[in-house]
Amino acid sequence: VVRGLRAFLKANCHQCHAVFGHGVSLGPDLCNVAERHTGAKLLRQIVEPSAEVPDAYRVQKLVLADGRTVTGVVTKQA
Repeated sequence: VVRGLRAFLKANCHQCHAVFGHGVSLGPDLCNVAERHTGAKLLRQIVEPSAEVPDAYRVQKLVLADGRTVTGVVTKQA
């Protein structure tokens, strides 16, 4: 676990993901990633993490009524 956490931090995965309390929750929690992906698909997610981004975590670009542009992940809609 310690070696995995070191790799997680070194690869800057913590900028979007949280594992065992380390990182931020912009992307899905990676504690159970091996349950969601196996084999080649798991390897691809590690090597190319943006290859498959779930809709709930996609970055959106919004143009506000006053003309300003905001970019980010939509967490809830009114």
